[in-house]
Amino acid sequence: MDVQINGRAARFADLRPGAFFCALRAESLFGICVTDGTIKGALLFSEAPKQSGNPWLVDRGLPNDAIVMFPSAVMKADLSSVSATGGSPPFGAIISSGEDYLIRASAGLGNAVTFNLSTGMIVEISTQTTSIVFPNWQIGHCENHKFEPLFSFKA
Repeated sequence: MDVQINGRAARFADLRPGAFFCALRAESLFGICVTDGTIKGALLFSEAPKQSGNPWLVDRGLPNDAIVMFPSAVMKADLSSVSATGGSPPFGAIISSGEDYLIRASAGLGNAVTFNLSTGMIVEISTQTTSIVFPNWQIGHCENHKFEPLFSFKA
């Protein structure tokens, strides 16, 4: 039988940095596995009304949660939302900087952290490189030449 399911069960420890996942809770938590090069963490996005907005960093991830990972997930930016960077890019916006796509998140009160979306590695935004931001984006799957979103973000 050909089984075509885009998500699969996992533990947080099974995720590789840069992987997109969903933690199965009363209110789903979508996230991206990230790392500082030593310890894996989770960049989380909540769809719960009282928690939506800025993505935030959970230092050691979600070791006890049931996880659905989406190994073939694709991120697409809303091209109509593109703008030049002016100061610090907003949390959650995709930052196109040189060859890289980055994202900033809250790391506690008044702190921010930036990650490379492809590698999940923590990075610094280069001030020597021209950057643009995409505040609105989606992650989903391409099925039969059609994009089917799993998660949408608006900064």
